[in-house]
Amino acid sequence: MKQSITLLSLLILMSGSLVAQQMTQRFTFSQNDLQIVQSNNYDVVKLNGTEYLEREEYAGQPQLPLKQFKLLLPQGTSAIDVSLIINSEQQITGSYYVYPVQLPVYLNFSSLPPFVEPDTAIYNSNNPFPADYIVDY
Repeated sequence: MKQSITLLSLLILMSGSLVAQQMTQRFTFSQNDLQIVQSNNYDVVKLNGTEYLEREEYAGQPQLPLKQFKLLLPQGTSAIDVSLIINSEQQITGSYYVYPVQLPVYLNFSSLPPFVEPDTAIYNSNNPFPADYIVDY
């Protein structure tokens, strides 16, 4: 009988440590935080508190605001899933030609990289961009 109680106690303790923890990070943006500025026949989308993707693999894609954040996980744990819940959306009226992501500029005093034209596969598509709102940056 003592062995079964000990085993049961160990199983209860082990199952408690396997329960998934959920962490939530909430962001709220207002249309007042948004600004669209004309630059060389393109529209540059600016959103307070955000930045842009600046990697070579994104060159030519529409340069859209990016909200980067980090979560500190408890020691010994790892993230197994990340999801995004959008509570509301607001469409921006008008027609825009969004500035394309450019190649990064490195501080080695060489010449600036050439201008990267918009990726026609994306800019001529009727599909929403980006297809996925979560980027592993």
